[in-house]
Amino acid sequence: MGEWIDFERWPDCKSMERPGIVFEVTNGEQTLFTGCVVPLPLPFDWEAQPKRFRAVPQRRPRHSSPIPEPLDRWLMSLDLGTAVNQPNGPLNRLFNLCNKLM
Repeated sequence: MGEWIDFERWPDCKSMERPGIVFEVTNGEQTLFTGCVVPLPLPFDWEAQPKRFRAVPQRRPRHSSPIPEPLDRWLMSLDLGTAVNQPNGPLNRLFNLCNKLM
């Protein structure tokens, strides 16, 4: 990580930009990770002005699990005509599972 730099030099951040680098800006209480934007738009909840900044490596993106299919689409895929009358049918299994969770 880079050395802390007084925020008065923020307009010089353009000369410090590099691929894979972002800037950590702090006011002593709060921290913001951002690219070089002059003037820097501050988050609405910052009560104090920024005091210093430094160049830091950009975090790698995290990959999440795929979003599951909506439940209503899953229920539509069931054959409800036969499922209602089957003791071990999908609706009864779903009902039993819900009862166990409660």
